[in-house]
Amino acid sequence: MSFALTRFQEKIIIDRPFAESLANELRSSQRFDGTILLVANEILLDPSYNFNYNQEADVKFPGRYHVTLVADRFDSRGGKIDLTGSQGRLGNTGKAGIDGKSGETGETALLPRRGEPGEPGEPGGPGGPGGPGGRGGPGGNGQEGNNIKVFCSELINIHIISGGGKGGTGGKGGTGGTGGRGRPGSHTIHGRGGPGGPGGPGGPGGPGGKIELLFCNAPNGFVATDHLISNGGQGGDPGEGGEGGQKGGLGPGIFDGSHGNPGTEHGVPGIGSIPDVKQVEFSEFWERVSIELAIPA
Repeated sequence: MSFALTRFQEKIIIDRPFAESLANELRSSQRFDGTILLVANEILLDPSYNFNYNQEADVKFPGRYHVTLVADRFDSRGGKIDLTGSQGRLGNTGKAGIDGKSGETGETALLPRRGEPGEPGEPGGPGGPGGPGGRGGPGGNGQEGNNIKVFCSELINIHIISGGGKGGTGGKGGTGGTGGRGRPGSHTIHGRGGPGGPGGPGGPGGPGGKIELLFCNAPNGFVATDHLISNGGQGGDPGEGGEGGQKGGLGPGIFDGSHGNPGTEHGVPGIGSIPDVKQVEFSEFWERVSIELAIPA
């Protein structure tokens, strides 16, 4: 099996400096996916650091990776590994409404001439209403959680999360069209602004990643459902309603368009995954590790 990055050390402490070293090596080798392999006699987690891909203010990885850990002794020590998928993208904003048509031009009055009476002019027509804004687009799919395998002879503590990413928020509704300007007349009437479009539906949550744990001994015991979590991502929130269009001009009874209704459809939650946990004898443990690392028999 080919790995994006491998580390073989006597002891590994997964803390922020160690994670930064991994990210820098992956960046320099231009590896943006694949599996990170860490092998050591002892693998420990820093209690004050959560290894993850989503909090870029912590450590910014160039991609998202599966993880395989192999150790004689593994202890999370209150820290955790969180490989939850990223949130889906924000939905596109709905199209803006079409502007209202301007009113028709009135007829110019004719002045009287040499005994001929003049004719009164015709007032200009009213402006048309602005068109409604379009519906916001759907939010993107939440991303699947990354897979992780932990092989250890002695398991002290462990805390791993690989949930699906939350679905993207629905797009904002489009802005209503501007009302048309009425032509001058005795009672000039400008068009009303168009109503804003409704918000888009939220995107579906991503599926949980696969968690696999193989160990020989756990002296402290542990409950897999409390320490190995792979839930599906939440569905995305619906989008905001679009803004109403502007009125065509000033005048009595002339208003901007009404604000669009917020979206009503939340995204469908993602499907979770059941962690695969096995306790085996020492001989079977290393046989499985040899297969995983493609070590010749």
